[in-house]
Amino acid sequence: MSNNASNDGGSIHGGNLASNTGGSIFGDNNASNEGGSIGRDHHDHDHGDDPVDPPTSTVVGFAEQLPTDGVTLAFPVVHNLGTRDTLEQVWNPLTGVQYLPGIIAGTFSVIHTSLNTTTFLFVAPAPAPGAVRVVIVGVE
Repeated sequence: MSNNASNDGGSIHGGNLASNTGGSIFGDNNASNEGGSIGRDHHDHDHGDDPVDPPTSTVVGFAEQLPTDGVTLAFPVVHNLGTRDTLEQVWNPLTGVQYLPGIIAGTFSVIHTSLNTTTFLFVAPAPAPGAVRVVIVGVE
């Protein structure tokens, strides 16, 4: 249960509410606080001056002309990127038009078959010879 004493603004101090002007939320039992803050009392805690290094990733890429023949709808592409964290772009180098993922005629879907292979499935009609280039970008 909390102990309440002279309060002019509102404070939570580890369950004790005591002489306070302004508002503060602390994880310790400070008896008096003026002004407002939210957090811990950092005066008694040494956090050091060591900078925190953010995590780093390496972006890797792969591009290939698919061996389209006007009949085949599935194309496994071995990219050897070692990850399923990839983005795929599919476009027609004959026209410069990008194919869109989907389930209607002339679109494709992607299956992340393994860490090193992505399979492109086209919805009929099959792409014409020379009409598909894929770009795969991944993060290691």
